[in-house]
Amino acid sequence: MRSKIEETGVAGSGASVALPGGAAVSLREASFFRAVFDEVDYGMLILDSGGAVLYANHAAHAELDARDPLRMVDGALRSRRDQDAASLRGALDSAFRDGSRTSITIGEGARRISAAVVPIASSVEDRDSLALISLARREIVSELSVDGFARAHALTRTEARVLLALSQGLLPAEVAASFDVTLSTVRYHIGSIRHKTGAESFIGLIRQVAVLPPMVFSTLPPNSNRNQPVSAEPPATSALVAGVRRSLSSLVAVTPA
Repeated sequence: MRSKIEETGVAGSGASVALPGGAAVSLREASFFRAVFDEVDYGMLILDSGGAVLYANHAAHAELDARDPLRMVDGALRSRRDQDAASLRGALDSAFRDGSRTSITIGEGARRISAAVVPIASSVEDRDSLALISLARREIVSELSVDGFARAHALTRTEARVLLALSQGLLPAEVAASFDVTLSTVRYHIGSIRHKTGAESFIGLIRQVAVLPPMVFSTLPPNSNRNQPVSAEPPATSALVAGVRRSLSSLVAVTPA
C-alpha cells in the first residue's frame, strides 16, 4: 500500500499533498512528524475509521512480531485471537463514535499486552477522525533507554549491564548469579552507579531509571525506513491537533516487515 506522498511522485521541501476536505500538508511537515514519532520508545499506530493502519512507528513494527496478539494484515490491525477481536473493535468504535479514550488488554501469558486507544480530531464535529493506538512497553524501561542513561552518567560497560539487569526486575543476588560473580561485586557496582547518578538509595536509583523519557537513544541508520508511530500527550489546542492529523494522514502507509 502506498501513501499519498509516494503517489504524488514529487519531491522537495516546497511540495505538498492534497488531503480530503481541501487541506494540504507539506512533505517537509509529514517527514518531520514521521521522524519525531520514530524517536519515541512506545509503539504507536494511527488508524482511520475503517480500521486501516495509516502509519506505525519503528517501535510498533518491532512490537508486532510473529508472536504478538496484534498484527497487521493487508494494511489493517487485527487481533490473533477471536476473543480479543471484540475488545479491539469496541475500543475503536468508542473512539470514532463517542470520542472516548479506552484502555484494553489482550493476549495471554507472556504475550499479554495493554494498549490505549485515543481519538484524534480537531473538533467534536470532525467526521474524518483518526485513532491513535499506543502500545504499552513490555519492560519497565528499554535497553536503549538504559544505555542512553548509562552514557549520560559515564557508567562503565559492566555498570550499565548491572543497571539493566536491576531495571528488568532482578535482585542483586540474581544479578550476581546471572553474571557468575559474587554478591559483594554486584553491590560494589551498585554503589558506584549510585555515586555517579546521585541516587540516595537503591530504590532511588531504580526510580530514576523507571521514569526515563520514552525516547530511542540510538541513531537510526541513514536512509532507514522511518514509517512507524509513538506515544505522546494529546496536543493542547485544536489547531495543533488538526495539524498533526493532516500530517499523519500523509505518512507512509504500513506494510508488514
